[in-house]
Amino acid sequence: MEPFTEHLRETLSFAQRLASAQDATQVEPDHILQALLVRDSIALVSRALSYLGKEYSPPPRTPGMLEDAQPTGRTRLRFSNESKLGLELALREALALGQTTVDDVHVLLVLTKDANLASLILAQTGVDSSNLRQAILEILSS
Repeated sequence: MEPFTEHLRETLSFAQRLASAQDATQVEPDHILQALLVRDSIALVSRALSYLGKEYSPPPRTPGMLEDAQPTGRTRLRFSNESKLGLELALREALALGQTTVDDVHVLLVLTKDANLASLILAQTGVDSSNLRQAILEILSS
């Protein structure tokens, strides 16, 4: 059984296209975070930020972030070791929550857990990643 939902697989594919369009050599956690924020179709980020009293506006869509952006050069970039570890930790998050599949929310929980590039990106927008993580957990439990 595939542990990743179709939605997460689409988000990861989008992260690969983002990384390729940005001429990256591999998919890093910040590419995954960008994809999660742009594809916030489950509106979890906006709900969690609203819960924290913050307004959410999606990141501006640059040519490299467009849904139909065509990768330059490599079509399938590899995920960095840090990204692979993050996806493994997302599976653990899902299991800890009693769930058997991994979705965007579990990856977002991992990206907001520790000090990493993703949490620095969130901090630049005025969002404390630990507060965002707590808000997500509270929303999930309600």
